[in-house]
Amino acid sequence: MSLIVMLEEAVRLEEALSRCYKIMSLLAEDDHLSRELNRLSLEEKDHATAIKAGKNYVFKNQGLFGREKVSEDEIRIGIRLALNLTDDLEQKK
Repeated sequence: MSLIVMLEEAVRLEEALSRCYKIMSLLAEDDHLSRELNRLSLEEKDHATAIKAGKNYVFKNQGLFGREKVSEDEIRIGIRLALNLTDDLEQKK
């Protein structure tokens, strides 16, 4: 997997985790826990935004970077698990 593709997949993972936290914040009965989960959701969105900005830099400067450290399978498994959790949580709303 190229570094650009890996960063695109990382954005998908961060966005999926953000949705998981958001749904959990809506399901939480405790106000403090709900606020904390919502904060985590926003933090994951920020991570996705930062990765998108980094991807633009990498795209313009591809020769400066070596090989990625995370395998394609690891990222895709993480995305799949986050999406599965999101689906499960949405069914509980």
